[in-house]
Amino acid sequence: MMRYMLDTGTSSCSIRNAPMSLIQLLERAAFSGHEIFVSVVTYAELSCKA
Repeated sequence: MMRYMLDTGTSSCSIRNAPMSLIQLLERAAFSGHEIFVSVVTYAELSCKA
């Protein structure tokens, strides 16, 4: 199992206007049992932009 920690830029892109290739990559990883997460710092940065 791999763990993928998304940075602020990748997280923001995937929320707003992710290219289909990024969405497919994340879906494939998640459905294969890998973990995808963001750090507390990234969460805070994205929360402040809302």
